[in-house]
Amino acid sequence: MNEQQPEPPSKAPSQGAGHDVAGLTRPGNSWRARLLAMVVIPCLAALTIWQAVGSYRKEIADTKHLVEALTRVSEEHIAGVMRSIDQLLSEMEEVAPDGRVADPQRALAALANRMKFIPEIRSAVFIDARGVMVAGTMPGMAGTDVHDREYFKALAENPTLPIFISAPLQSRVVTGNSIIAARPIRTEDGRLAGMVAVSVDPKIFEDELRSVLPSDGGRATLLREDGIILARLPNSDAWRGVSVAKGAVMAHLATAPRGTLLGTSATDGHERVIAYRRLEKHPLVVAVGMSLTEVLMTWSRDTALQGGATLLLALVTFGLAMVSDRRLAERQRVQQALAASEARYRMLTEHSPVGVFQADAEGTCLYANERWLELAGRGRSELLGEKWCQVVHPDDREAVAALWRGHVNGQGEFLAEMRLMRGDGAIRWVRGHAAALSVEEGPAGGLVGTIEDITAAKEAERRLRLSEEKFAKAFRASPDAMVISLTEDGRYIDLNDAFADMLGYSRLDLMGHTALGMGVWADPEDRARLVEAARRDGQVVNFETRLRRKNGEVFDTLIAVQKVVLDDLDCLLFICRDVSERKAMEARSRELLVRLDASNKELEQFAYVTSHDLQEPLRMIAGYAQLIERRYRGRLDDDADEFIAFLVDGAKRMQAMIRDLLEYSRVERLGGQFESFGMGEVLDDVMANLGAALTETGGRIEVGPMPQVTADRSQMLRLLQNLIGNALKYRSPDRQPVVTVTAEPGAGGWVISVADNGIGIEPAYFDRIFLVFQRLHTREHYDGTGIGLAICKKIVERHGGRIWVESEPDRGSVFRFSLAETQG
Repeated sequence: MNEQQPEPPSKAPSQGAGHDVAGLTRPGNSWRARLLAMVVIPCLAALTIWQAVGSYRKEIADTKHLVEALTRVSEEHIAGVMRSIDQLLSEMEEVAPDGRVADPQRALAALANRMKFIPEIRSAVFIDARGVMVAGTMPGMAGTDVHDREYFKALAENPTLPIFISAPLQSRVVTGNSIIAARPIRTEDGRLAGMVAVSVDPKIFEDELRSVLPSDGGRATLLREDGIILARLPNSDAWRGVSVAKGAVMAHLATAPRGTLLGTSATDGHERVIAYRRLEKHPLVVAVGMSLTEVLMTWSRDTALQGGATLLLALVTFGLAMVSDRRLAERQRVQQALAASEARYRMLTEHSPVGVFQADAEGTCLYANERWLELAGRGRSELLGEKWCQVVHPDDREAVAALWRGHVNGQGEFLAEMRLMRGDGAIRWVRGHAAALSVEEGPAGGLVGTIEDITAAKEAERRLRLSEEKFAKAFRASPDAMVISLTEDGRYIDLNDAFADMLGYSRLDLMGHTALGMGVWADPEDRARLVEAARRDGQVVNFETRLRRKNGEVFDTLIAVQKVVLDDLDCLLFICRDVSERKAMEARSRELLVRLDASNKELEQFAYVTSHDLQEPLRMIAGYAQLIERRYRGRLDDDADEFIAFLVDGAKRMQAMIRDLLEYSRVERLGGQFESFGMGEVLDDVMANLGAALTETGGRIEVGPMPQVTADRSQMLRLLQNLIGNALKYRSPDRQPVVTVTAEPGAGGWVISVADNGIGIEPAYFDRIFLVFQRLHTREHYDGTGIGLAICKKIVERHGGRIWVESEPDRGSVFRFSLAETQG
């Protein structure tokens, strides 16, 4: 016998770098070409980016140089125009050194000749210190008031300002917009003596800007130092006079008089390369800009072409690398496929949840996995080299061996359920299956078998069989009528004798038929509703309906339904109970209750009428008895006086009893409306009513927190007054009476307690004291009719509660009554 576990049919190769037994792993060198490509491609990308960044910087630098040159040219042109204007203003200042023009006609004629050589100047004017034009080159200027103009106010307020250039404004003499250049004339002490000014056509500045305007989205602008646009190309009319004080150019101008920047234009919001320069002798700024989009158009096209070429080269490189790696990997994969497959087979076999063994055609065990050893309860040395059937239960062994031989001989497959005898004597149910290792050689070349543990399934099957037997017995023997029908069409598939007897049929009469076909349901709609509810909820209980017996009699039935599955069919289990007798008893009970209620009302009415009608004759008897007592007391013998006294006392007691009986009958009949009030308020009234009794007895009443209740207030007053009055009446002679009234929450309401320290009550009389005219003491000791507690009981019962007493003789009593939270 072999002592070692043999290898499975084919041996797994030794594990090395590049694969493992759990599955095929791609070797590391299959990525060699792609790794090389991953190094080359980033280098190509970096080179392309470096070239793009370099050309971008060069393009920006060239553009900056260009706009700087254009700005310098523009500055020179604008400065030339301003020099001409300065020259004319200087000549005008010489004519009026103290602000007054000695010979206006001669001065204006000289100015007119001079302005012929400066066509950009439209007019010239002399202005006095008040802001009134005194002389001008155009008709109508003299006498015009300009003290409110920006240029006049600026020069008047700032004595250090040598010249002021206005924003484009509408002339008050001629039509059209003009730019005013004004120079002040000051006395030796710095006072404003007047000023000279010329109006300039804005188009002269636009012509100068047009000579330096870049093409393809370029912009040229002339601004004042405060950001007011004097001229801008293109579209000067739309921007003339607009302030761009918050623009990028003005922000940079605050730190440097000239410069170049890459930023957003304040006029149209486009990204531009802008150069600006401040004129040295005048408060003007020239700015020239070129669109960044137009500047970079050629660079963007070239960069896109370079990037596309680089991407195409990278894709080609990576594609060639992938082809190379796939060819290498395929060769390695083919070499590893067989080894990996057998390694997986061995691993699956060793970790399989079912037992696996290999045997030759004779049944000799050549290999067994751990699960097979566990199921057999034996060691490997006990199984290898031996017939595998030796672990089969002796009662099953011959049949299993015959099935094995038949499979080897080609007489069907090997599939059997059998019992195993474990080494510890335990028995396990298993399912075995065997197949040939090789299709070519067949069973003669060896077989592999699998063994599956089905012990739990067999046990569950046994328990299910027992459960079904128990259910069948209970189903047959149940006194309740039970029937099982198909959910789909209601056809009866099983029923017990109780169901057949209840309907008056035999079992054979009903089997295979439907309830609707047999006319069992008095109202077929009831069955439809019941089946729908059972399908929706799974079960239905306490469903009342009416069924029809074979003889046509209809009777009341209480039904419960449960969904069940029998032989993969959806069924309904009906449990029926004939409740017709119970219904009849309930009807008789309701009738008796109605009659009893009527009788009670008649008795109550009788008591009221009797007690009420007895009042008059009894008053007459009592009256005449008292009259006889007053007239004849002492005139007759002692026996007659005693008899008269008995007559008067009896009449008085009869009057008291009738009065109390009348009040007792009024509790239900003449009770008041229920309302919400505080019990503390009622107790205040009770203590006021019993003030004399409290003074007489020296007693006191202690009241705890009282609730808000909904009840008949007058009856609550009578109830508490009776209970507290009794506590004072039946006080102990040895101590002063103390009555304590408290309240506590109870089941669905409140429990009110009235406790005293009186003489107490024997437990044997706890129920008797609440009956009408029941007394525990003679009239010689305590007066009364014995109906007070009966009235209390009737009041509490009218309010849906109950009253009871707890007491010990000579230790006091506690009367408690309950009140529902909501009444009426």
